[in-house]
Amino acid sequence: MSIAIKYNENCEFSNDINLEERIEKYINNHFYPAKVISTLSQVYLLGGAIRDLIDAKKPKDLDFVVLGKDKEWILEVFDKFGIIP
Repeated sequence: MSIAIKYNENCEFSNDINLEERIEKYINNHFYPAKVISTLSQVYLLGGAIRDLIDAKKPKDLDFVVLGKDKEWILEVFDKFGIIP
C-alpha cells in the first residue's frame, strides 16, 4: 500500500523519502528512548502521530506499545532518560 506523504518547505520533513524514514527520523530526533527500547523489544507507534507525520505536522504526542517481557530493563531506560511511565 502506498501512502502519499505531504511535504512542507523549510521544515524537518522536507527531505524525507518515505513515511518509514520520516517516522524513524522523528523518533530518533524527538524520542530516542523508543529507539533504545526497540533494540530488545518490539515497539509500535500508534494513534494520531502517524496521521500528523503523513501531513508533515509535528505530533503533539507519541503513543507507543512495547511488546516484551523485559519490564525491568525498559524501566531502567525510562529512568535514564527521566521518563515517568
